[in-house]
Amino acid sequence: MAATYQFGAVGATNVAEGTYGFLQDYSESKSSDEATAQNAVGDVGAQNIYNEVTEISATYVFDTTKTAPVPGDSVTIGATLVFTVMTAELTETNTEYTKLAFTAKKYTTVPIPANA
Repeated sequence: MAATYQFGAVGATNVAEGTYGFLQDYSESKSSDEATAQNAVGDVGAQNIYNEVTEISATYVFDTTKTAPVPGDSVTIGATLVFTVMTAELTETNTEYTKLAFTAKKYTTVPIPANA
């Protein structure tokens, strides 16, 4: 199968073009915390991944007819994923259009097993 490449910032559904203006860049990262238990000789005998989190960031040429998000607001990605806005920044200069940049997080609930 031939490779397919994407040019430009497309973003995710509901964060894409038009939500807050012209999308300039979009990124998504996933991370988690790790718990380990060592055996009698110090080797890792068990591992558990928890606090899985997805963080997105987006920058727009801001449409001033829209309301910019603030920390604590919710942003829906796709049909069901609700992210919490963590940071939001409006930047105005004399030489460019006003820009909006924000980051948002969504934690995935993963139960910690009773016997790992």
